Amino acid sequence: MRTFKTITSGTLAMLVLVAFGGCCSECKAPPEAKPTAQESPKSAAAPAAQVTGGPAFTAAAKETLPVQKAGDYEGLHNVFQLSSNITVGSEPSTEGLHAMQKLGIKTIISVDGKVPDAATARSLGMRYVHIPIQYKTLTDEEIAVLAKTFRECEAPFFVHCFHGKHRGPAASAIGRRALDGASPERAIAEMRQWSGTAADYEGLYAAVLTKVVPDAAATRTVAFNFPEAEMPEGVPAWMSRMERMNDALKRMAANAWKPDPHHPDLVPLEAAKNLASLTASDWCQGEKAMTAEMAALQKDAVRASEALVAVLSTGDNAAKSAAHKNVLQSCTACHKLYRNK
Repeated sequence: MRTFKTITSGTLAMLVLVAFGGCCSECKAPPEAKPTAQESPKSAAAPAAQVTGGPAFTAAAKETLPVQKAGDYEGLHNVFQLSSNITVGSEPSTEGLHAMQKLGIKTIISVDGKVPDAATARSLGMRYVHIPIQYKTLTDEEIAVLAKTFRECEAPFFVHCFHGKHRGPAASAIGRRALDGASPERAIAEMRQWSGTAADYEGLYAAVLTKVVPDAAATRTVAFNFPEAEMPEGVPAWMSRMERMNDALKRMAANAWKPDPHHPDLVPLEAAKNLASLTASDWCQGEKAMTAEMAALQKDAVRASEALVAVLSTGDNAAKSAAHKNVLQSCTACHKLYRNK
């Protein structure tokens, strides 16, 4: 059962105004046109990655792909053109949506928990379809609605999650299989060798490699109205908010703990307080009761985030970075057990 509900366009507009937006970079000239998956030169072979992982991740290295450099636009990053039909990348800012329009994108598929800016996309002649998924796998239902979307909405497609590294590439791999006829082996090779999907996400790799993608006749019977925005509930909602606040802290840490120049209204101490509040919240509300192990992990995360708040009032950047590292480690410990598997 999906844990999301469709929201109205009026509610969407309000959420877009309050949402913490994606970062923007200094305007750059568009990168040179990238070769498509079918047109890539065979001479530019990518080096074999020395990374261990599960069997599906390992299988993603068997077919060696040519090197393809990620496209980087203003407000749109880690962009890879997989075919003339499908491009994958990061969550777009408003500037990123304008970049998509210039690329000729017609339909944007978001698999992230954050409600997308569908109104701006519409104003630029593009359509959003929001299909939030988790990190641990793709369910049969999600594969079916993704395949239906790729087959029945207008191409070219742009598929994104938050950073364009894991969930977005897995969803685009379903499109490669359903729309382009790519083999499962080719689809997971693109995830690993181009988008950089990590070995931690074996469940995503395994779903793309082994699960059945329904044929066109089957997906025509799937009841799905291509919602442009769904409101996440329960754990996915909290995780989406915490992930973005943590991402803001990462950018400020990289900026010597000064405010992010693209979001000067958000300062490190305020961001840390917001993260601590989110971490301590009852983010499991509406879900089954926490196990003792989950409760212990949350307690560790709360302690780490509160320690970061305390140290951010000092001028010691080394101590701030050490405290932030503890926050990230607490997140990783929980993700390995409950998010990625």
